[in-house]
Order: sequence, then structure tokens, then C-alpha cells
Amino acid sequence: MNLPKGKMGSAISYTFHEEEYLRNFFKDGRCELSNNLAEQRIKPFVIARKNFLFSNTKKGPKASTIYFSLIEFAKINKLNPYKYLEYVLDILSTKGLSNEIKNSVLPYSKQLPKNLYVKKE
Repeated sequence: MNLPKGKMGSAISYTFHEEEYLRNFFKDGRCELSNNLAEQRIKPFVIARKNFLFSNTKKGPKASTIYFSLIEFAKINKLNPYKYLEYVLDILSTKGLSNEIKNSVLPYSKQLPKNLYVKKE
């Protein structure tokens, strides 16, 4: 097939090469056409990446990753990140680290207090 030269030809060629992924997009309405949302979610990690290089212990980067993950999951689940972290740290420091306790404080847990959620305006 002779495609037109220039940007239009490049766009058509790209579509043919990515046909399988384009078909998946049309099959499932939950698929995003762009990755903007994913890129917005990882932006804090990218900005903090250089700070991880200067962690003064081996556990520092892992701890930072856990905090970032909890904060981002809290946002996704419509929780106030500050209140949520405060709650998690309080629960874990008083009740321990059993699997049952850890599961009860995960951002998608149905057992979280209502005051942790962002209020709708």
C-alpha cells in the first residue's frame, strides 16, 4: 500500500502498526486513549528521584516508596492523604503489624473511618 508522505502517512502507518492495541481500546470502555493520568500519578516520584540517591540508609528509599504509594492510593480512593497517613501511623503504632491490622488500614478498606474521606463540595 502506498501511503501519503508526511505527517498523515506517518499517522496511518502508526495506526496500522498499533492495530492490536487500538482494537483493545475499542473493546473496553475503561481503557484510556492517553497515558496522561498515569504520568500525572508518577510525577511526584520523578521529582523526588534525585532525593532517593541521597538516602543515608539502605531502608530510606524503601520507606519513601511506601509513603508515596500510600499517598497516591489515598488520593485515588478519595481520602485526605494527611489524615489518612496520620490514621495509619496511629493504628500501626498502637495495634501492631499483624496482617489483619495492615489489611484494615489499606486505602481501599471498607473499615476506614468516614472522616478520612475528602468532603464533596
